[in-house]
Amino acid sequence: VTALPSVATLLVLANLFSPASAMAAGENLSQLINVVAKQHMLTQTMSKESLLVALEVDKARNLHNLRSNHVFFDRVLQGLRYGDITLGAPGTRRPEILEKLDRVEELWPLFGNAVETSVSSGGVSAEQLDTIAEVNLALLEATEDTVEAYREAAARGGLFSMVGVAIDKSGRQRTLTQKMNKEFLLIAYGHDVNKLRTDKAIQQPLILVTIGEPAPNLAKVIDAAQTAGFF
Repeated sequence: VTALPSVATLLVLANLFSPASAMAAGENLSQLINVVAKQHMLTQTMSKESLLVALEVDKARNLHNLRSNHVFFDRVLQGLRYGDITLGAPGTRRPEILEKLDRVEELWPLFGNAVETSVSSGGVSAEQLDTIAEVNLALLEATEDTVEAYREAAARGGLFSMVGVAIDKSGRQRTLTQKMNKEFLLIAYGHDVNKLRTDKAIQQPLILVTIGEPAPNLAKVIDAAQTAGFF
């Protein structure tokens, strides 16, 4: 005869699947995705700050920000894998997320060491800037894949609607703003502009908000904007 679940077990299950618990899970996941999205943005923020240091623009402040952002990026990377209570990151054993984190960890030393050396020396050399310019887009893509892995985990858990689609899109817009500033500064610095590109996946939320174009027409709008030279 199959044993019936105890009253205590039923109470625990009821609590786990109650609206309040689901809301709390959604809020925690929202915080976590926001942290991962900030890490994604920092790939471009640190690139921009490195360029500002190289161009001798507000050097002391940008070196300070570069140091802080480097520390935060590394902390988030460790927290996503092993857990960090203050970040709201419980750590993960999900293979699909660990695979994305492996890629970020593969690229981060190249980028991070160039940034760390710049901070330590108080300036950005041409060699360090070349490394940052070459690696930042791959790191941007890898962190975007990590964000997407968390979004998919949220969707599978039925929590995606709770994490705030609008907040998610605004994070992408902030990343795009930092990316555009970085590209402008690369041109000002004299970097090879033929190597610059703008990621359509990041552009789309900005276009949605700016011109209110419905999603089915986004591809046409982006292509037209590129043809016109806006990107």
